[in-house]
Amino acid sequence: MAAEASNHVYIEDLARHAGEEVTLKGWLNNKRSSGKIHFLQLRDGTGVCQCVASLADVGAESFAAADHMGQETSLEVSGIVRADKRAPGGYELTIKSIKMVAPAIDYPITPKDHGVSARQSASVGALVAPARDFASPQRSRVGLPRFFS
Repeated sequence: MAAEASNHVYIEDLARHAGEEVTLKGWLNNKRSSGKIHFLQLRDGTGVCQCVASLADVGAESFAAADHMGQETSLEVSGIVRADKRAPGGYELTIKSIKMVAPAIDYPITPKDHGVSARQSASVGALVAPARDFASPQRSRVGLPRFFS
């Protein structure tokens, strides 16, 4: 699962690297699978990129590991950037290698995981609800963290 040394870029800059091999570093936002292909959505604070992993390109071990990665797992993926109108941002990455930096264990965290009752959770939720608005897609992305090496 080790990633090859290649050019680290941010998702917002993929358009300038079409046809090149690059490395993206970020967190697993979402994933889906279709037979012998995994579609991993990676985010890095500048955007979201669909990364396509096929059994033939990454090998059986990496392919199986990708199938069991949880949301918010930290990853480094290397592959070829290609234009695709259907992809978020108009570009996607055909993965050649995947490296798990840190697994996300027990995500998402629920009140049950910490011995908090439903009543306590509801009262705490009412107090922190305004803070959730910060991550709203309508708000500026200024201040969101980037994944640095």
